[in-house]
Amino acid sequence: MPLLLPSAVFFLLFTFAPVFALPQELQFPSEETPQSQQKRLYSAAHPYLNDLVSELEKAIPDLHGLTPVSSQQDLPGLLDNVGNKTRDLLVQMPNLISREEIVQAVHTGTSTTNRSREFSYLILLSKTSGSVTMTEYRTDVQNHQIAPSGEAAEAPAAQGFALTWMYFHPTRRTESQFRYLGQQKVSRHKTYVVAFAQDPGMVKLPAEIRLRGKSFPMLYQGIAWVDASDFHIVRLRADLLAPQPEAHLQKLTMQVEFGEIRVSHVASRLWLPREATVEWLAGDSSSRGLLDLGPATAVSRGREQHSYSDYHVYEVEVKINPGSH
Repeated sequence: MPLLLPSAVFFLLFTFAPVFALPQELQFPSEETPQSQQKRLYSAAHPYLNDLVSELEKAIPDLHGLTPVSSQQDLPGLLDNVGNKTRDLLVQMPNLISREEIVQAVHTGTSTTNRSREFSYLILLSKTSGSVTMTEYRTDVQNHQIAPSGEAAEAPAAQGFALTWMYFHPTRRTESQFRYLGQQKVSRHKTYVVAFAQDPGMVKLPAEIRLRGKSFPMLYQGIAWVDASDFHIVRLRADLLAPQPEAHLQKLTMQVEFGEIRVSHVASRLWLPREATVEWLAGDSSSRGLLDLGPATAVSRGREQHSYSDYHVYEVEVKINPGSH
């Protein structure tokens, strides 16, 4: 069973331009481990997978039309089937490049900034018998690599949507709690609906937010809609597990729509994002907005929509210069 080892964060990497200093009174334990940091930052988390289905439907409109189940007896088998599907998808994944169109709107106080940009989005995987290493990055229309968010003004706020179904991979299942909610018709798909919540202290490679050289683990809870015919995840929603005052982040929601992608010279079907949307609410009475797009203000709201098209195999060129004799 291959283990995914990212050379960059492979789940949602949400980074902000460092436009304000952390509060001076904020103290970080000098020898804090990543696991203990997760437990400290998310100690007050109350995952919504424990809520009544009626409450979930009110909080998440996409669940309207859900037919709830009365027991969890089918959950283990369902997780096995989804896990096997994600494992197969990872094994079949080639190096890919696609066209990425991004529309971003950020509201800071009374100011609104809108930006539309286009990139090439690359997904590179290095596979051995026991592991898969994944790297994601962007290039501009001139094929110049874009630095990560927080390091380049032109960089979008989020990345890492391609493998968000890895929450369900067999090697990652122990990092989360799961609950089978029921069945629902989504577009033309009959789906099984599963809620999940990452377990603080158990997540080996969390997503993160970066501020002024500090990294904060981004733990998620969410809902997955799984195609009942073949156990592909057709839609996935993820919400921040708990507000993070230290990172000035109150809310964050990600939604990814997946689809079957046919790629030339690849025999197997791939299952990749077509659309992804990230919305956030950030800031407080003493901070600036998290994106450097406006003056100091109390609250910053943002929305970033990603559209992917024209997936094709990316072949890395290796040039060998013969040595002089």
